[in-house]
Amino acid sequence: MDLKNQSNIRICVFHRSIHGARDETIFNEIGYNVIVYSLPDLLSSPIKSFKCLFRPLQWSKWYKKLKCVDVFFAWWAISFDVVLLSKIMGKPCIIVAGGGEIETSKDLSKEYSYAYANSHILKKWMTKLTLKFADKVISVSNYTKENADKIAKNPTNEVVYNSIDTEKFKPVKVEKKPYILTTVAFMINSVTNTKGILPLFEAFTKITIKHPEYRLVYLGNSYEGTGAKGIIKKRAKELGILDKVIFMDFFKTGEEYAYANFLNQCKIYVQYSWNETFGVAMCEAMVCGVPVVASNRTALPEVVGNAGLIADRGEMEKGNPDDLAEKIEMLINDENLYNKLSKKGVERVRNNFSKEIRKQKLKRIIKEMVSKSRK
Repeated sequence: MDLKNQSNIRICVFHRSIHGARDETIFNEIGYNVIVYSLPDLLSSPIKSFKCLFRPLQWSKWYKKLKCVDVFFAWWAISFDVVLLSKIMGKPCIIVAGGGEIETSKDLSKEYSYAYANSHILKKWMTKLTLKFADKVISVSNYTKENADKIAKNPTNEVVYNSIDTEKFKPVKVEKKPYILTTVAFMINSVTNTKGILPLFEAFTKITIKHPEYRLVYLGNSYEGTGAKGIIKKRAKELGILDKVIFMDFFKTGEEYAYANFLNQCKIYVQYSWNETFGVAMCEAMVCGVPVVASNRTALPEVVGNAGLIADRGEMEKGNPDDLAEKIEMLINDENLYNKLSKKGVERVRNNFSKEIRKQKLKRIIKEMVSKSRK
């Protein structure tokens, strides 16, 4: 079969997150024949998803629809259900290791237990089997690959960085506002520690002494009932900065242009996380020309390179507000440094993390997998 005709390649994307949807878009742009299946979130409910594999009716439905598929593709290295299905059906399987499922730090398992595979024996076991038996493992950063290799060494493991759509996210001429932006995926109690929100509040308090016009924008969806937003607001009030903190919900899917326009209005982006496997939101800010301050932990220094400032993260809960404030202050006070890093950020993302770069690497990998399976 002619593999030059991309429509001859049939790929099944198993959805569990927005990242899977982004790669689905890439596959459609390449021209693959794409089938999509939505699966339960294994990080929050591994037992529920694992049980569904043993339903005979479910198996028969999958077999009829997927028997002509060339390759299975799934995000998260806890997707043992997809690996098992691929083995039974004799199809090659590509797994993307891209998040907390490969986080091996013990200090995170309690703080963020629902998301980290290391926090639960079943999740840990399923992650190990997924990485071991996948036909191909893709890691979204070198940091992620190193962690995945600690769990289960797979010789096929290859780094293919996450990507940013640089057609949607790019510098535009808009009026800058004195906004210091930070983002979180969702607002739950543990995020206040892992994302470094409270140390950032303390650093921002120091900033407002000399620069009272600045505002801290906290962008993230709030989960009702967790009490996280109340804790955060209480601390902001204690520090006397509540009136200077702006709480915003995430922009919805399909609002990327509006989000990019908002990013362009922001002055500085801060990613003071304890752990990140890549940092998509940070890169979106960088490619919009917004200088970033990132913590010195996990994948963040790898991704930022010399295109941003790195702040000492200190301890998980306390952080190092003095050093963080100093780095933010440098961007506020030094216009030459600000402009230099603004330009470097755009160039770094375009040259290393663009959607086109990921597209070409995924295209090569898919072609290699299909060629082997059809021999």
